[in-house]
Amino acid sequence: STSEVYAESDGALREGGPLRAEDGCGRWAYAGSKLAAERRFDRCATLWAEDAAPVHLRFFNVVGPGQDADSGMVLPNFVERARVGAALEVHGDGRQERTFAHVEDVARCLTELLAREHLPAGPLNVGGTAHATIEDLAQLVVERAGSSSPVVRVDPRQSCGAEFEDVRRRVPDLSRLRRLSTCPPSRSLVEIVDDCLAAHPRDTALAAGAGRNVCASPAS
Repeated sequence: STSEVYAESDGALREGGPLRAEDGCGRWAYAGSKLAAERRFDRCATLWAEDAAPVHLRFFNVVGPGQDADSGMVLPNFVERARVGAALEVHGDGRQERTFAHVEDVARCLTELLAREHLPAGPLNVGGTAHATIEDLAQLVVERAGSSSPVVRVDPRQSCGAEFEDVRRRVPDLSRLRRLSTCPPSRSLVEIVDDCLAAHPRDTALAAGAGRNVCASPAS
């Protein structure tokens, strides 16, 4: 599943917290489809053995080398732009908060979870502890890349439409994951950024990048 299913919250997002609607439209259609799938699996729980039931993994901002900037995800987009000296565009005031997890750490965590004989049914947050605002992330990418790219603020409503909605804070509560796993993802943001930069060639063309639409999953 995905962390996008959670409604806006000022605190860390718990598995039992408020959720978005299944019939969301625009960028929330993705979240609605994931939530609908969770509920349909839950309704089919009687089809499984008595000690088996669905576990819904809700991932928070999993990033790493090779991630496609065309997806609109914020970190690979920033890395690509910094490598070629293009401006890193930050939506609004740039104070949106996100928490990132390295894909290799997440893979190790999932391997450990799969090795368990039993997992409690229901949702489970899977994420890391590398927390930052989008503005700070942009500045860090520029710094670690040794880039001359400027960081500029843009009004997302001009490029994404007047109905654009952003998420101000997306931070996972990992208490449940920690009780089930000894290796919650914990690589630092500097380590994550450095790994992504090391895997990204400096001469990557940005022919389509300057006009790339990053509205599908802004600041995700």
